[in-house]
Amino acid sequence: MPRTSFQPSNFARIFPILLFLFAACGRESDEARIGRAVAEIVQAIEAKESGKAVAHLAEDYRDFEGRAPAETRGFLLLHFRRNPKIRVYILAQAVGVAGKTATVRSNVAAVGLEGIVPERGEAYLVTSRWEKRDGEWKAVFAEWTPVLEESPREINR
Repeated sequence: MPRTSFQPSNFARIFPILLFLFAACGRESDEARIGRAVAEIVQAIEAKESGKAVAHLAEDYRDFEGRAPAETRGFLLLHFRRNPKIRVYILAQAVGVAGKTATVRSNVAAVGLEGIVPERGEAYLVTSRWEKRDGEWKAVFAEWTPVLEESPREINR
């Protein structure tokens, strides 16, 4: 049985293909980059790090109530004082990218904890718009609406 040996010429043919595959595997999609940014915002909120939480907001960011990044930071600090522990759960998320803009829709549960017992909680639909600026994705707008407009007590009446 003839023995096949690895010839340098074979390697020269395969190397460009391997290089392309490794480069493609290492490249993060825009959707993944935005998803990672959202996850970093959530981690910062849970750690009560308001500066890190607003780091992914563009300078001209405004939420649905007109808050700029500095006002958003103050809004977060208020909630940090009210809730000893905060947990944010992204239940479902869709990221749609069109060129240098993106829309993110997330179903989110936010829970304020006293020790290990939930004190209060709410489910929201969060919609945000993002823009790619200087190679980095930044949030330019966000709005959130409660998933349930009525409390269970009001439904049972």
